[in-house]
Amino acid sequence: MDWPAYSPDLNPIEHMWDALERPIAARLHHPENTQQLKQMLIEEWVLYHGRAYTILRNILLFFLQDRQS
Repeated sequence: MDWPAYSPDLNPIEHMWDALERPIAARLHHPENTQQLKQMLIEEWVLYHGRAYTILRNILLFFLQDRQS
């Protein structure tokens, strides 16, 4: 099977950057310098991990409940 030379769908780093970039772009105040951008990325990273944990936990619980039925 031939694979495209570059496909963002196959690159998990692109998905991670997208998940961090979108909330920053949606903020009312955009970063004015690299220090502010760094701080915003750190804040979004912490929130992203919390959301990812919740999603994975819910998926696991769903599958565990399905097996018990």
